[in-house]
Amino acid sequence: MQVTKDLLIRYCWRCPHCCEENDLEQRCVDAYINRAKQFQNLKYKIGDRIKFVGERISYTIRACDERYIIATKPFNLQKTFLYTIVDLRHQVRGSDNHYCLYDYTNEKEARKALKALNKKDSEFEISWRNMTTLKIEKIKETT
Repeated sequence: MQVTKDLLIRYCWRCPHCCEENDLEQRCVDAYINRAKQFQNLKYKIGDRIKFVGERISYTIRACDERYIIATKPFNLQKTFLYTIVDLRHQVRGSDNHYCLYDYTNEKEARKALKALNKKDSEFEISWRNMTTLKIEKIKETT
């Protein structure tokens, strides 16, 4: 995996050692690469529960591949659900950039979204506005 300053800056990745965008230390780049490999080497499958730091309720994985995870959790107050799309390569997560294009509670629809994410030259991606750094607290595997 080749990490450039542009890649780190593009995905809003910062650490306390780097004062400015142009002041990325090698140890920070190495930490980024190690963290990316750690997330990519884990095995995810549909039905597993994934909990993020700062979230009370864990998400259920609806679709996944070696790069992306699409997960949902109930939002009982509105009697609906919340979803997140995880990009393991760039260590970010967020909603998509198209409003209500897919029903992520349906595994078939989630697989369609996964195909669209992997398609080259596709406009469908994780929204830049709602993107946040990936911080996984724990993963509970289903049996």
